[in-house]
Amino acid sequence: MMPLTSHQDPSFGIIIHRNFKPLFVNDDYAHIFGFNSAEEVMALSSIFELIDPTFHEVAQDNYNDLIQGGKIPKTPTIRSFINQDKDGRLLSIIAFDNLIEWEGEPAVQVNVINIDMLDHEHTKLLKQEQKYKDLFWNSTQGFIVHRNFKLLMVNPAFAKMIKADSIAQLMAMDSLKCIITQDGLEFAIEQNRKLMNNEISDSDVVIANIDFEGNIKYFHILESKIDWDGEPAIQISLIDVTETHLLEKKIRYQACHDPLTDVLNRRGILNIVEDKQSQHEQIACLLLDLDDFKNINDQYSHSAGDFVLKEFAKLCSSLLPSSAYLGRWGGEEFIIFNTIEKPEDAFSMAETIRNHCENHAFTYQNQPLKITVSIGVSISATLPHNIDKMISQADKNMYLAKNAGKNKYLANHNDK
Repeated sequence: MMPLTSHQDPSFGIIIHRNFKPLFVNDDYAHIFGFNSAEEVMALSSIFELIDPTFHEVAQDNYNDLIQGGKIPKTPTIRSFINQDKDGRLLSIIAFDNLIEWEGEPAVQVNVINIDMLDHEHTKLLKQEQKYKDLFWNSTQGFIVHRNFKLLMVNPAFAKMIKADSIAQLMAMDSLKCIITQDGLEFAIEQNRKLMNNEISDSDVVIANIDFEGNIKYFHILESKIDWDGEPAIQISLIDVTETHLLEKKIRYQACHDPLTDVLNRRGILNIVEDKQSQHEQIACLLLDLDDFKNINDQYSHSAGDFVLKEFAKLCSSLLPSSAYLGRWGGEEFIIFNTIEKPEDAFSMAETIRNHCENHAFTYQNQPLKITVSIGVSISATLPHNIDKMISQADKNMYLAKNAGKNKYLANHNDK
């Protein structure tokens, strides 16, 4: 592992720690101290290893003052001292300490600026506000300062993230609200109010913005209240997490959806029903099994069987109300849960699906396929609903429908 060379430009990094045990680190912080990634810093037992021993007592006192002082500062504590990288090379650091809440407990967020390239006399100048702004200007991380959503300062990194033509284009905006998604606007306004009124000391969230090309971008933001030109303002550091967010969203979707039919899988539909079942007095469960499905696989091919499953899922989806949830229960079995006003609503739904399936043109490679479905219906009209019992009763009714000749539905709404 090779440390970064001394010609590296001054940079800005972030770490969050509790009693010097790292809780969050970005890669810029890791690079300042000669590491290749944030994970290497997270593996440290204590970041005291990165502080010159002569400053250990001062660092501990600063931490204790923030944690035990009983009062969250309205503006960050600014200090300078000597740190050392992983190889013991001394670094001159300006640090801005903020007391925050992390996973329900107090912690300290430290924004650090590496000023190793500057001599001792220049270090004094860094305490001046303009020099502070200039350093953030060169950060590879997005950084903005605003007051009631009117930009006061923005760095080139954020302009690049948001695909603006220039800093001037951003500064000319009447309000940052125009790049916040409609769904997130109310939350952003409320967070700003809380920060400005000192109801919270910081905000650490993932937000959705709209870039200048109309695309949705996701940013992990850390925001806090600061003093800017003698008046309160909000500073925000931003990391573009769009790829990670979309990947996590895709993984969550895949975890609860059937890959073949794209309807909910067993896990997905049970999670939804168990979450929502206590909200309605009457719910219906329909268990659907395609008749003689094995013959389709044997006579035409498994590809033909897959076609029928996908086509049947699309057919059901087109017939169901928005309140209903459709899932693939396994094999050729599907399951539906829906809130109802009266039992007849469930019977009507079952008959509609049965009739449309019987008369639907299932055509595979120019070969018409005759597909019918047997459906078992169960209804619960008493809270709390016993979902397992509903499924068991619907399953029994479905097999009774098959034994009665198939292509029918059978219901027993007296069973809870």
